[in-house]
Amino acid sequence: MINFILILAISLKKVFDARLRFKLFIIYGFLQGISLGSLISIAIEIDPMIPIVALSWTIIVFIGFSISAFFFPRRLHMYLGSFLFMSLIFLLVVGLTDMFWCPVLFNYQIQVYFGLVVFCLFIVYDTQYMIHKIKTNSIDPVTHALDIFQDFISIFIRILLILMDKEKSSKKKKNKEAVRDEL
Repeated sequence: MINFILILAISLKKVFDARLRFKLFIIYGFLQGISLGSLISIAIEIDPMIPIVALSWTIIVFIGFSISAFFFPRRLHMYLGSFLFMSLIFLLVVGLTDMFWCPVLFNYQIQVYFGLVVFCLFIVYDTQYMIHKIKTNSIDPVTHALDIFQDFISIFIRILLILMDKEKSSKKKKNKEAVRDEL
């Protein structure tokens, strides 16, 4: 809830000055880091290398899609935006169905894998949108930093979850083989 209020305050360019919005952005990043702490500690319990691998993959994906945004047609962000926002609504509906009805593994996989694709495309969208805003002299560094930061964190979380699931399933397989070998 506090994160939502901070995002709303950061995006209100006309109401707050740039310094206050930057301070709110720093607070938002700090709170986001605190909320990620428990997920990262769970990942470390599974395998201490998972967060490092997830971070390195996130950086690679982020750099790759950011560079590719420079080579896509310039007006792609106009067409990509509606698809991405509808995809976010779809992910929200899948998440709500998971929360209020019985959770299904398929819904979880949709949220993780489809969400990874959506947020990778959001990197392209946000990068092209920033380029467009810079060319029209409508620069808002705090809002652009917030957009890119949210994309980065969303991709990191999904890659972290994928690696955690992969490590859990490989440990289960090894345990089953060990039990079978003992018999």
